[in-house]
Amino acid sequence: MILFKKPLIVFFIIVVTLILTGFTLKLKAMFHEYEAEILHFEYTNFDGGVQYLNDKDTAFFPFTNTSAHDITLLNIVSKNKYLQCPYELISPNRKTTYKNQQRDTIFFKRVYRSELKEGHYDQSCELSFEGIENKQYLNIFCDLKNNQGKLVSEYVALPTVKRGEKIVFASTVKNEGKTTVKIYPLTDWNDPALKSLDAYPISIKPGDSCKLNFELKTDRLFNFYSRQAYFSSNADDQNRMVISYSGELISENYPSILFDSTSLKLDTYKGGPGEFHFWFTNDGNEPLIITMVKTSCGCLVPYYPKEPIMPGERNEIKIKYDTYRVGPINKTATVQTNVSDHPITLRVLGSVREVE
Repeated sequence: MILFKKPLIVFFIIVVTLILTGFTLKLKAMFHEYEAEILHFEYTNFDGGVQYLNDKDTAFFPFTNTSAHDITLLNIVSKNKYLQCPYELISPNRKTTYKNQQRDTIFFKRVYRSELKEGHYDQSCELSFEGIENKQYLNIFCDLKNNQGKLVSEYVALPTVKRGEKIVFASTVKNEGKTTVKIYPLTDWNDPALKSLDAYPISIKPGDSCKLNFELKTDRLFNFYSRQAYFSSNADDQNRMVISYSGELISENYPSILFDSTSLKLDTYKGGPGEFHFWFTNDGNEPLIITMVKTSCGCLVPYYPKEPIMPGERNEIKIKYDTYRVGPINKTATVQTNVSDHPITLRVLGSVREVE
């Protein structure tokens, strides 16, 4: 009986040893440094708080590569549906390698999407790495609300000066709404003649006014000019705010161009006449050259004089519309000249109806 039990005891010891060995190996796998933490973030949750739908904001996540290896970040993607993502990645670029103890920061920016509505947003972003199966996650929280501010800007008539003189002027902007509004310069605002003299963003409380200050260089303007400065705001019905200004220059030995109108309307029928005639005058005292007319759509064909237009001479830019396209007309053409780097925008409006 004793001889029979001894093999059982030996078998039991072997089985227990194998189980314990397997468990020890499993523990070592579980505590692999990559599975616990790949990049060490100072925090993985960013709370943006209460924001208005058109606010601009940046979420940032500082981190250090505390592992003993180089870590290559392959990708950062949002786990939410596209229309539920108030933030998008700014940096780093995909497939970025970080050395041991290297510090860096991941940045996200708030984006404007008309589909975003009031409510709480919890955006989860997944980080994937080269050669590592495990992932890491960053979370951004924010509560979006409607901004009931309303901006009203002042039109500015500038004084007549000699060409080349700088004009410093201001436009008053008032908030006639119910909530505070912030004004930001547009990132795509690229008018070399106009310089803003203020620091942004600018906040305007309900009922308050603010003066926006500018400096205008006149060396490359038309003799009669009418222009606009564009800004963005976080007011829900005014994602873009416009300040209009105009003036007249006294200039010698310089061409200029003055259109009778920069907006024409035509209502016609399918296959009918579709020509827009934009008449202009060289109101300068040097030859005027139209270097290019570019349309916003292949449905528009421009015709313009290639030869110089002499001082005081009248001519036209003809734009032909494809009237076989039934429906409303709302297109533009931009005109480049030897007068200014700033193009002139011509607009064609109207409609094409079916033949009855």
